[in-house]
Amino acid sequence: MMTWSTIDSSRFDSATASPDQGDHVLTLKAPYEVPEAIRAYRKKDTQELVIDLRYLGEEQTKSVVALAPSDASPSATVDVGINSGRVYQVHIQNLSPSKSLIGNVLDSIIQKLTELAGDDHRRSERYRLTGDVLKASGEIIMAAK
Repeated sequence: MMTWSTIDSSRFDSATASPDQGDHVLTLKAPYEVPEAIRAYRKKDTQELVIDLRYLGEEQTKSVVALAPSDASPSATVDVGINSGRVYQVHIQNLSPSKSLIGNVLDSIIQKLTELAGDDHRRSERYRLTGDVLKASGEIIMAAK
C-alpha cells in the first residue's frame, strides 16, 4: 500500500481584495476542513482505484454511490463522514489509467456529491474543496499501483 503524502493546506487558502478600500483579506481554511494527507493505490485483485484522505479527528462513514455502475464506464462510491460529510475514501471501478479520464471522473464525483448536498452550502463548499485537493494531488493519484 502506498505511503501517505502530506497536503499543504495553505495552497487552498484564498485572498480577496475589496474594490472600494483596496484592503486584502486572506481566508484561511480550517485545519479540520482540509485533509492532512492523501494516498492512492489499486487493489491487486480488482484493479479498483482507491483514494484515501486523512483528516484531523475521525468519524464513522457511510458509502454513497457517486457514479452508477455500467458496463463500460467507470463507477464510483465515496465514503463520507456521517456528521461532517468529509470525503474519506473514493473507490473507482473500471477506470483506465488516463490522466484526462481520471480528472473527468473525479470532476463527475465531486459534481454528484455537490448535488447530493442540496441546499447545505457548507457541505457543497467542502466537496468543492475536496475536488481542489484531488486535482492538486493528480500526480499521487496517477502513480497509484
